[in-house]
Amino acid sequence: DEVDDTRKTLHYAVSELQKDVEKELLNYPESERAALRETTKFGVFVVHNKKKPKLQELDASVPYFPGADVDDVWLEYPWEATNIEEHDKLAVNGVPAN
Repeated sequence: DEVDDTRKTLHYAVSELQKDVEKELLNYPESERAALRETTKFGVFVVHNKKKPKLQELDASVPYFPGADVDDVWLEYPWEATNIEEHDKLAVNGVPAN
């Protein structure tokens, strides 16, 4: 994900992936499910981790990799810009976009 703000989105995404794994395991013989479950691993990478209390926690078994810890400020990413040329011009001049 781009940013870990409240962690609600990350928690939801990991929970849904874990449900998908459990559903998929039903296609395998019960004797194989424990081994498959054990070898299925998830990890989370975020570009920015906002330094603030989180509303959800990730399971301790899920590795978490933040690119950078940042203060609780609004972040704008180029791929969300509606006019990339204007975004680039403002970025070069150090002007935050609105």
